[in-house]
Amino acid sequence: MTTLKSIFLAMLVSFVLSYSVAVHGEKRQQALQLQALEKKMSVKCYVEYLGGGDDIRFAIGAFKTPNHVQGLLQGRKVIKNNGKSNKSIFKVKECVKSAEQFSSSRAKLLDKSVAR
Repeated sequence: MTTLKSIFLAMLVSFVLSYSVAVHGEKRQQALQLQALEKKMSVKCYVEYLGGGDDIRFAIGAFKTPNHVQGLLQGRKVIKNNGKSNKSIFKVKECVKSAEQFSSSRAKLLDKSVAR
């Protein structure tokens, strides 16, 4: 009878240990996902289009600085005027975090008119 009890106790202990390891692994995975979300940066950029015109464009990603977005936007085609026209970004003039202000007066004016 003691052998049966010790086998049962060993099974119970192994079940509890495996369950706690699984729970710990799941919590660690959730913590890593939360850290990844916290590292994302919301950026706004003042851009000039090929053929004329300018605008404010937005990006969210794991950027080290707002200026890293410039390379991503340069030359990219975007849809304007509710899908009626495509434009290519000719030049990214300035990028800042979304909560910050642009230094350019034209960019500040455009930023005020952008719906959020």
